[in-house]
Amino acid sequence: MRSSRIAALAVCPLLCALGAPLRAEEPPDPSHATSALENYDPLYDEDSDAAPVEMVSDPLEPMNRAFFRLNEGLDWLIFDPLTQGYRFLVPSPARRGIERAFHNLNSPVIFANLVLQGRGRDAAHTFGRFAANTTLGVVGIFDYAEDVIGWKRTDADFGQTLAVYGMPSGPYLVVPIFGPSTLRDGFGTVVDQVMDPLTYFVAPLQLQWSLLFGGSQGLAYREANADALQALREASVDFYAAMRSAYSQAREGDVKEALASRNAP
Repeated sequence: MRSSRIAALAVCPLLCALGAPLRAEEPPDPSHATSALENYDPLYDEDSDAAPVEMVSDPLEPMNRAFFRLNEGLDWLIFDPLTQGYRFLVPSPARRGIERAFHNLNSPVIFANLVLQGRGRDAAHTFGRFAANTTLGVVGIFDYAEDVIGWKRTDADFGQTLAVYGMPSGPYLVVPIFGPSTLRDGFGTVVDQVMDPLTYFVAPLQLQWSLLFGGSQGLAYREANADALQALREASVDFYAAMRSAYSQAREGDVKEALASRNAP
């Protein structure tokens, strides 16, 4: 039972990536951070001026596509109704506040990874953001640190930390229910869960907690990215390949950002 739960937790933060599209009902909150999916270009061409992105290897593609179709069915039956209900019942400002609060709860993990990556300035800002938002921002519902002080949010995870030190991503994986990952990032998520103090406070309900919220990567994050997923689906001839490319581009961008910050004077 314990091993099953740990395996599931390895990819909980990626649950949102396989959500089926929802129709936009409200304009996006301008204060909300742009998602990686919104930055993804489905018409990316290696002949363009931009430097080509190193795509993740996919030797298990037949199995991954089968799991992808399974996840699509589960989305339609279970997760889409949950997301639609959440969007219908909770007003947009409250949804943004909930997402910010769960991201704030993930700050200790982000701080630890920034320290491991040698990003001292970002780590100091993250520590300050956590202190300011937990107190003056009412446990993170309001982003006091950015809106008032000017400290912008920084993300970091152990998969990114491993990449900074040169570990390759390994094969691309699609895990039933939880979505896209790689061998490196799946292992990194297990380590992140171990480092997260919240894991030990909600241990009996950890799987349910991760599915619904997942430190701002579950239901709240899924809802925030529903419209970007819809746009990606509509622009894609092969949605599986588009999701794989979007994931690869997002992770490549995360690693480049970490290296640039680490090497900055």
